[in-house]
Amino acid sequence: MRVKLKNYTTDIHASKTIAEIQELLAKSGARGIAFEYDSSGNIESLFFKLQLPNGKEVAFKLPAKPEAVYKVMFEGKLGRDQFEESRRQKSLNIAWRIIKEWLEVQFSLIELNQAEAIEIFLPYMVTGENRTLYQDMKEDQFKLASSIAEEGKVA
Repeated sequence: MRVKLKNYTTDIHASKTIAEIQELLAKSGARGIAFEYDSSGNIESLFFKLQLPNGKEVAFKLPAKPEAVYKVMFEGKLGRDQFEESRRQKSLNIAWRIIKEWLEVQFSLIELNQAEAIEIFLPYMVTGENRTLYQDMKEDQFKLASSIAEEGKVA
């Protein structure tokens, strides 16, 4: 069963959505926001810091992954060369719009005390060298590295 793709009709440019995300993060307590760009000058990942209840600040990385959107929506479609640039932009717009809506829902859960920020964003926690905890765990076949378990923390 396929789920209907969210925001597939959006005309909202990625730059506007990213500005909305910045505002949402700032209102939700982010202590810093940064961006990572691809070779075309598009923002491909967003970094933000949140302060945990113990006072420690933790950084998180959210990738937009527009290429994955492109593959689902446009790969193999007729007129690929003719519409390539507009389809790539559409994929970028959709990817960021989905991230924005996901963040809105997550911060609603936090506000309603249904989840803690670290509980929600843990897979996206930056562990070092521009990697996330999820990436580290996937590379290690989802076995918690013994050094992390022994220390009881991630860098």
